[in-house]
Parts: sequence; structure tokens; C-alpha cells
Amino acid sequence: MNATPRVVVGLSIALILSLAIQPTYAHGFGERYDLPVPLSIYLIGAGAAVGLSFLLIAYFLRNSKPSGSYTTVDIYHKRVGWFLKNRVIHTLVKGFALLAFILTIASGLIGDQGPIKNLAPTMVWIIFWVALTYVAALVGNVWKFINPLKTLFEIADGIYRRISHNDRLSLNCRYPTRLGVWPAFSLFLLFAWVELVYPSSATPRTLSIFILYYSFINWIGMFIFGKEKWISNGDIFTIFFDLFGSFAPTEVRVNSDKLCLFCVSDCEYNVNGCVNCYNCFNRSPEAARQVNLRPFGAGLLNGQNTSLSLFATVILILSTVTFDGFTATPLWVDIAFAMLPIFEFLGGSRLLGVETFGLLLFPLLFLTVYLIFCRAMSYFSNESVDTLKFAKLFVFSLIPIALAYHLSHYLSYLLIQGQLLITLVSDPFGYGWDLFGTATFKPNIAIVNAKFAWVVSVAAIVLGHIIAVYISHVTAVRQLKDRRSALRSQYPMLVLMIAYTMTSLWILAQPITEFNG
Repeated sequence: MNATPRVVVGLSIALILSLAIQPTYAHGFGERYDLPVPLSIYLIGAGAAVGLSFLLIAYFLRNSKPSGSYTTVDIYHKRVGWFLKNRVIHTLVKGFALLAFILTIASGLIGDQGPIKNLAPTMVWIIFWVALTYVAALVGNVWKFINPLKTLFEIADGIYRRISHNDRLSLNCRYPTRLGVWPAFSLFLLFAWVELVYPSSATPRTLSIFILYYSFINWIGMFIFGKEKWISNGDIFTIFFDLFGSFAPTEVRVNSDKLCLFCVSDCEYNVNGCVNCYNCFNRSPEAARQVNLRPFGAGLLNGQNTSLSLFATVILILSTVTFDGFTATPLWVDIAFAMLPIFEFLGGSRLLGVETFGLLLFPLLFLTVYLIFCRAMSYFSNESVDTLKFAKLFVFSLIPIALAYHLSHYLSYLLIQGQLLITLVSDPFGYGWDLFGTATFKPNIAIVNAKFAWVVSVAAIVLGHIIAVYISHVTAVRQLKDRRSALRSQYPMLVLMIAYTMTSLWILAQPITEFNG
């Protein structure tokens, strides 16, 4: 009998127990939600829920050997999936994304420079960075399909082929294997610095200039190495949304390994076929194509061949989103003020130096802690596997945590400030237009309250860690030599997950909690 339904029931019980303790939260609401019990009580409750989930998972999976395959439902060849084959719809969707991209850049360059009067900040930080991440994780990675940088390069390539009689625009130079996704890693670090540290990150013109710089870097990469090769290694947002899309309940699949042998995207054909490689999907005959519904998180169970550069990128993503939350705590304020004298040589940019140092240091601290626990996992498993191999093997189990933190940290930001889009579609440049009759719309800041936001945040954090425990456990059972070794290897991971659950909730609660006892 499949153990998955029983696991789901057990995990649901654990989650309900974690929510039984009433907490406090007011991120983005400017209010405090009083705690009926000390903060430590619900931190312990959340940690206990994650610990209970480990026991339930170990019990329900004790007699099963999870395989790499999973149940899917193909909708591509069913009537409900007619729109997936419609070229007109494809063109319209890509065209709309391209129009939004161009409009965002134009509004930032020549529009009103007030952040709430200009389309660019809302499109970049709310629609693109927050909303599209949720779409990638909860629906599927649509960025691979709508990527405007890719669309513009394809348009330029098509024009060039007409002029030069079928010559390609790209030089198609050999991409250095050792380079991996390090270009994307570097670009994400720069993106995180702009988001979290750079003081003009909400200035429309600055955002548009950064978008243009990023676009030119990617177009140069596509020109030198080829479109697909560069996008799969150098475009951090393709990689970022692909990682989060691994959690999603949809996938594209090709049931033929012949195309993978010549695929420039370095895809892998496994027991599930060629999954989420749009290059192979677009080149395959229609009969070999599938667009499948699948269980949430199924795409995270095939990370055994993770490269060092991709491993580092996952660590960087998770550590930076945690750093974002940590900078809102009183503890960080104390640390930052204590470090200001060290950066005295920067004059008026001292705080910028402190925050940059913190952003660079946080991933190193995060990596160190993770490697220590992976070393313990290797020791407890009695496997002759080095620490780094263990670290890469289980790093995909951290992605649900990154998603959970992204959801809890930015939800109120999306629901409240995201309403600005209703106004801005009528007046994207801030010129006083009213193209669609929505320019006078006033955002409803009461659309969600502090209690709702907190409940969602606690549920997301706890559930994210429970899913991470499950993925880590299944990976261990599949990859290690026997069930006893697999179970023993998960003891340190359980400690890490409990500690990170409690730390995450502590970070979210610090700026806004009170205990009336």
C-alpha cells in the first residue's frame, strides 16, 4: 500500500498542533498582536510539530522503499489542455510579457520618479520578485516560457537569419564545464545586494538601468554561448524559478532520451523521462510531449547529481532571504551599530558597508552550519561518503524552507502594496493619466489583518520544514545503503530543521511581538 496518504494525514496533525498556540505578528501592518503566552512557548510548539512529523514519516515509510517515479496525469493530450497547443495563445502570452518588460523599463527611465507613482518598482519587487515566485512554486515555472530576454533574442535571431541566409546570431562557443552556474550565482548576489542593501533600490530610473545592465549581460552570454546554453547557466531567474518550480504540481516531460543526448541545456533523462527541459520539449514530436500534474514537491526528489555551483546557489538563495528577515530584528540593529566604527573610513556610507558585510557573511555562516550538520549526518549513517557529497545530496530539501520563508515574509507586502498595480495600469508613468478608469483607486490596507498574516506565516514556516523533513528522509532512504543508515543519518537533519523552524519564527516575530502576562 502506498504510504503517502498516511504520511499526509500525519503531517496534517502535526501542523494543526503547531497552530494551536496563538501567536503574534504584524509585519507590514504597523501594529502589534499581543501574545497570550511567552514567545518561547509557541517556538517550542512549532519545533515539536516538526519533530513529531519526523516520527510520523519514519513510521509510515518504515516498510516502503520510495522510488524516483511518481504519479502523474497528462493534460497535454486531453481536451482540458487545448490551450497548451494553441500557437496564438502562446504568442499573445509572450507578447504580453514582452510588453510589460518594455513598459517597466520605459516608465522607470522617463516616468515620475516617485516609487508609488511609477510602474517600475511595483513590477520589479512585487509582481516579478514576489508574485511570480509564488506562481512558479504553486503552479509551475512560467518564466521559462515568457522570459522576455529570451523572446527578444529570438526576434533578433530571426531577423538576422533572414538577412544572412540562415546563419545563426550566436557564436555557439563551447561553454566551460567548470563554469557551471557560477555566473548566475554572481548575478543573484548582486541582485540581493540591490534589493537588501542598496539605498536607491526603489528609485524607478535606477531599477530600469539595472534591468538594462542585466539584459545586456544575458544577451552577450546568449550571443557567445548560444541562447539555451547561457539561459540554463547564466540567467539566475531561470535557475531561481526552476528551483522553486521543482516544488510545483506541474511539469513538462519528454518520453524520449534521444533528444537529451544532443541537448545544449545539459538536461538529464531518468526514470521519469526528460523533465522540465523546454529545449527538448520544443524539439520533440507532439506524441512524445507531456504536460503533467504531479504531487507537490515531487521534483525535489531527484537532486543527487547537483553541481557544486548549483549547491552554492541554493545556499545563497536561502541565506539571503533569511538575512532579509534578520535585518528587521532589534538584534541586527544592535550588531549594526556596534560595527559602525569599523567602517568609519566609508564616511556617510558606513551603514551601507555594514549591511554589505552582513550580506556577504550570512551565506558563509549559513554554509558553515549546514556543512557541520552534514558532517554529522555522514558520521551517523556510517557511510563512507564525504561531507560535501552529503551536502549536495540533501540541499534540495532546503527549497521548501526557502519557499515558506518567501511566502511568510512577503505575503502582506504582496496583498497590500500589490494593489498599487490597479492604479498603475492606468497611469504607469505617473503623468496623471487614467487609461482604464482605475487611477483613483485607493489600496485597502485592511484587506488582511495581523492575525491572518501571522497564522499564514506560522503555517508556511512549519509546513515548509515538515516537507523538508519528508524530502530529506525519502532522499536518504533512496540513496543510502540500508534503512537503518538512512534513519540514523536524519537525526542531525532533524535537529537542524527544528532549530531553523524556531529561528525563522523568532526572526519573524522579533520586531512586532509583545507578551502581556
